[in-house]
Amino acid sequence: MWRWGIAELGTRDIPAMLAFIQKASGAQKVALVAHSQGTTQTFYALSRDCEPEIGLNLSSFSALSPAVYTGPLLDRWFFRFVRLLPQGVYHFFFGHHSFIGLMSKFHRVVPERVYAFFGYLMFNYLLDWDDRLWNPVYRDRQFLFSPTYVSAELMYWWLGRHGFASNGCVFDESAGQWFDNQMFPPLAIFVPGRDDLVDPNALVTRLSSYEQFKVLRVFDLPTYSHLDVLWATDAIEKVGKPLNEFIWENVEDKHNWSQPILDV
Repeated sequence: MWRWGIAELGTRDIPAMLAFIQKASGAQKVALVAHSQGTTQTFYALSRDCEPEIGLNLSSFSALSPAVYTGPLLDRWFFRFVRLLPQGVYHFFFGHHSFIGLMSKFHRVVPERVYAFFGYLMFNYLLDWDDRLWNPVYRDRQFLFSPTYVSAELMYWWLGRHGFASNGCVFDESAGQWFDNQMFPPLAIFVPGRDDLVDPNALVTRLSSYEQFKVLRVFDLPTYSHLDVLWATDAIEKVGKPLNEFIWENVEDKHNWSQPILDV
């Protein structure tokens, strides 16, 4: 039950989610928006060696802070330490099922305000970001459910030997095209200029050099870091508005829908 990772998220969760949305809404295609790990599993699912036909069910794919290439943060000492651990030792320290499942048990007994504050401190130290663009009123509460239950197997793929952090990329860089360009949906990439956890610019360079997508739009956000695309006080203006326009541009059956309006 707990031995799941990016492969399962891409080949099982993504198709199941799309099928549910299509059935519930009656839409033939879905506009998929993903952030960080969500982009990883989507790119994985759409790759030539996986299930590229999933792209035929998407009117567009918008990738926020895409996690396909590693950033310099993953070379910090504690991440390098995890990469040194044999898998058995890793599971001994971090869990066989849920990754550090004890944290979620603390969530049940520790006051929410305290838990959220320490969640913020932990992630702030691990990922070395700043929160200067966030609304301070909501800062801590956004970590109320982070950390939460996640597969230890998945985190080993992210941080352990022969995984994402070790290889530097989700895919084989020596390969030619990663995707079937005929089935790949219109793609928008939102690139935070201060994102050190992953490297969105490397992805843009790779796609521009090796792929021939029907639509590839890049939105540069030079002052943003990894989570600012979600939590910056001006994210609606800088992310929400262009995202809304990109999605609507690529809706094929516009006559069946009303154009969403953002009152910014």
